[in-house]
Amino acid sequence: MTGFHLVKNLALGADLCNSARGMMLALGCVQSLTCNSNRCPTGVTTQDPRLYRGLVVVEKRLRVAQYHRKTVHATTEIIASAGLRHTSELDRTHIYRRVSHEAIRRYDQIFPYLKTRSLLTKPPPEGWRLYLDEASTGDFWPGRRLTEIDRRPCELPTQER
Repeated sequence: MTGFHLVKNLALGADLCNSARGMMLALGCVQSLTCNSNRCPTGVTTQDPRLYRGLVVVEKRLRVAQYHRKTVHATTEIIASAGLRHTSELDRTHIYRRVSHEAIRRYDQIFPYLKTRSLLTKPPPEGWRLYLDEASTGDFWPGRRLTEIDRRPCELPTQER
C-alpha cells in the first residue's frame, strides 16, 4: 500500500502491483469487514442506495487520485535514491531487512535466486519438490495439501523456567 511495498515487490520479481485495499481506504473504507453483505456503512462496497449515498464521488475521487499520485511519487523517490532510473533495474540486492536486533540482510540473501532452468531438473532444488508436485498446467487447484511439506513430527520449543 506504500511506495516501499511497490519497490519491494518489484525487486522480488513482480511484473505488476495492485492495491485494492489502499484505494478502498483512500475512498473511505473503515474496514468494517462487511464487504460481502451489502451493508457497508461507508457505501464503498454496497449497492444499497441508502448506504452508498454517503459516498460522494466528487469529493472522494480527489482523495483516491492524491493517494495514487503520492504513492507513485514515493516509489520513484525510492528508486532514484538507489541510483536507479527505472523499476526494471531493481533487484533483490536493493532491499534490506532487519532479521534480528543486531543483523540486517539483503533480500537476495534471504530469498536466494534460483539457477536458470533449475526447476526443470530432477530432483528439483531443495524446498521446491512439494510446490512443483502441487503445480498443474491444467488449472490452479493444488494436487494435494501444502501442509504435507514436512511429515516429520513437530518439535515443540522447550519452555524456559
